[in-house]
Amino acid sequence: MAANQGHVMMLPWLAFGHMLPFFKFSKILAAKGVYVSFICIPKNIQRLPPIPQELADRMRFVELALPAVDGLPDNIEATTDLQFEQLQYLRKASDELYVPIEKIILTRKPDLIMFHFVHCWIPAIATNIFSAATLAFLGPLSELISPSLRTRPEDFAVAPSWIHFPSLVAYRFDEANRICHYFSFRDVSGLSFGERFGKTLEGCEFVAVRSCREFESEYLNLLEELYDKPVLSVGLLPPTLPDNGNHSLIDSKWSSTFDWLDRQKPKSVVFVGFGTEYKMPIKEIHELASALKASKLPGPRKQKQRAQTSYL
Repeated sequence: MAANQGHVMMLPWLAFGHMLPFFKFSKILAAKGVYVSFICIPKNIQRLPPIPQELADRMRFVELALPAVDGLPDNIEATTDLQFEQLQYLRKASDELYVPIEKIILTRKPDLIMFHFVHCWIPAIATNIFSAATLAFLGPLSELISPSLRTRPEDFAVAPSWIHFPSLVAYRFDEANRICHYFSFRDVSGLSFGERFGKTLEGCEFVAVRSCREFESEYLNLLEELYDKPVLSVGLLPPTLPDNGNHSLIDSKWSSTFDWLDRQKPKSVVFVGFGTEYKMPIKEIHELASALKASKLPGPRKQKQRAQTSYL
């Protein structure tokens, strides 16, 4: 790609599991000659890696102060600092950024805006990111914005009627109960997650999915029918590492873990991820530690630094 290939504006959700991938992708775009504006909250900018010096002329942070709302603790600007039931207040505060973000968009006039569906009002400003199988399961825009075909938890425990080929994509009942509430219940912000997601898709000109047609062709084709707009598969976007295997670009606190992994035999390690949003209770941490100890299997050991652990 030649230099000066347009201007992309990044607006990730206030969770590091979203901000970090957005940040890494921003660096890739900037390295290709794309100018990138990364909208973020000041405290979160301090917790992100610095912009590499060689990209400083094509990538910059745009700071926006998070408005105060009732129910949101002071100086809290990311999901990692909140319990699950408090996240609705962070969404409400994020919605209060509509006017300042509108001013930024109208002033900077980006060629492309990449954003999380929590910011479902972005398409409305611009015109004035799941697997294909998961997106297809969530359904057409009309069902997301105003559910009528799925109103009970058990409706989410089976493949929906609009998937017209054999599919095993469905939630277990205990998961379905939560997802039904999540997508239909309007929280303090006045919107449900389903409405946010549907309004976002409704206002987009196209949808890009991190998948490939060799893997999910039927679901990608179905999404084009459900959304009535182009659906692009962008591949799996694997992370890039230096050719010499140097881990100097990796956060130093993870270096020992990667060094340990490098010494293991192929196919000898099992990775278990709990998700960036899961706050594991102390009781479950103790149960997990006891199970690992009882397994008598090798693994990296972390020195005890403090008595309290908030998450793994």
